Amino acid sequence: MIFTLFSPQKKQIIHGKTLNKRGVHQMATSFLLPRIKNLAPSGTFTPVEIAFLIEKGYLQYGFERHDVTREIQEAGVAYIEHIIRDIQGELQAHVGMHADFDRVLLFGGGAAFLKNGLPARNIEVIVLPEPEFANARGFQTLAFAKGV
Repeated sequence: MIFTLFSPQKKQIIHGKTLNKRGVHQMATSFLLPRIKNLAPSGTFTPVEIAFLIEKGYLQYGFERHDVTREIQEAGVAYIEHIIRDIQGELQAHVGMHADFDRVLLFGGGAAFLKNGLPARNIEVIVLPEPEFANARGFQTLAFAKGV
């Protein structure tokens, strides 16, 4: 996960950081699997099995099928709260009271989920259209502007 505090007026990055090894796999292994481990006591989950589990919303263990959509939702919310705390801590540590912004743009995978969990007061939070493709559209805009 990458976050950047950018000043359009100054046309410069004020602070940015890559939070390594963040994403669906971490959410699943750290927040989802502990919630459902009793449903598959001897099961170990490969990344493909985790992806299947999240996509389908159920866990098949032998002849038993367990609906885990509620647990997936709860794990996602807990993970988003974890990510937001990390970002807030980073911003407070590096820009403290010097930050001056009134708008936050969210984009990339998971942006739509972050919007509702972002503890923003008097700050406008905007999720860009099709947030998963915002980087690609940005690079495309730059390429056209440069005549590539």
